[in-house]
Amino acid sequence: MLNLKELGRKLTKAGRLKSHPLCVYGTDEIPEGAVPSYTVDRCIAKAIYISASFEDTPPFYIEAAHEQCCGGGIAWTGLGEPHPKLKYYITVGTPDFRGGAAEHLKASPELFEESRKRAGKITPPGKYIVIQSCTHGSYF
Repeated sequence: MLNLKELGRKLTKAGRLKSHPLCVYGTDEIPEGAVPSYTVDRCIAKAIYISASFEDTPPFYIEAAHEQCCGGGIAWTGLGEPHPKLKYYITVGTPDFRGGAAEHLKASPELFEESRKRAGKITPPGKYIVIQSCTHGSYF
């Protein structure tokens, strides 16, 4: 029987991956050795990329109480509701939210709303979402 580390290494080799496969799971307790996601990066998507790119990234967890995390990441993981003006930050910006900054990830606030509607209710798999490289030592 393969352990997680062996499975991760075999997946990396078989798929000729340049990044590391990740294990994502929900739990109601913070695993030993895991760090808050915002210590890897404030943006959850970037933290995930870093974990897949750098094998020595520690396992990290996301929780609803992480005010240091990007609010969009918290919303898209189902751990919280988005700020009412997030639809502008993701799209075209508005002067009264984050100084008018915009990520331009969607073309319009209406497309943001449509995406949220189509995604439906997102239910997190536990109080904490844990993400770790499968090729780094096993933490569970």
